[in-house]
Amino acid sequence: MIEEPDEPLGQDTGYERLQAEDVDKEIRALLGSPADFVRLRSIASTLAAGVTGLTGDDLLNEAVVRFYEGRRAWPRGVHPLVVFKSAMHSLASDMRKRNVLNPVDETVALATAEVDEDSTDTRRKVHGASTLTPEDDLSGKEQLAAVYAAVAGDEELELLLMVWADRLRGDEAAKELDWDKKKYEAARKRLNRRLDALDPDRRLK
Repeated sequence: MIEEPDEPLGQDTGYERLQAEDVDKEIRALLGSPADFVRLRSIASTLAAGVTGLTGDDLLNEAVVRFYEGRRAWPRGVHPLVVFKSAMHSLASDMRKRNVLNPVDETVALATAEVDEDSTDTRRKVHGASTLTPEDDLSGKEQLAAVYAAVAGDEELELLLMVWADRLRGDEAAKELDWDKKKYEAARKRLNRRLDALDPDRRLK
C-alpha cells in the first residue's frame, strides 16, 4: 500500500470539492470511456516508471480508492484526467522519495503487523517509519490548487496544463493532444495569460 499522506481533514484547500456521489459519477464516466481509460493507464504507467515496487495499475487503483474513501479531494470543475494525474503524481512522488530515503534491500523482509511464527522466511526483519506529515507538501498543493482554479472549466487549458506538467512543449505537446499548430498556439497564449495573472513576475522561457 502506498503511504502518501492524506489531505488534512477540514483543511481549507482553496477550491470547492465534489461530494461523494458526484465523485462516483466522475470516476464511472472516466473509467467507462475506452479512450479516456487508455490514456489514464498510460499516464499511470509513465508516473510509476522507475519506482520500485509500483506499477501503473497499482497507482491507478490506489488513486481510485483514495477518491472513494474521501482521502483525496476532487476539485469541482477540473477535468477528470487532470484530477487523476495530480493524485497519481503525488502518490508516485511520495513513494519515490521513500525509496530514496529508505532503499528496499531485497535480502531483507519487511516486517508487518502480523507475525507468522511458522514462516520459513529466514531473512532479517526490519520495520519502516515515516517522517512525512500531511503538511509537508501543503505549500505545493496550494500553488497547484491555484493553477487548477485558474483554468477550471476550460477543458482545453486543463489538458494543455496536463501535458505541460509532462514537460512537453511545442510540436510534442500538440501531437500528444492531437491538436493542429493553430489550436495549440491559441491555447498556449490563453494559458500563459492565466498563469501571468497568478504571478505577474513570471518570466516565460
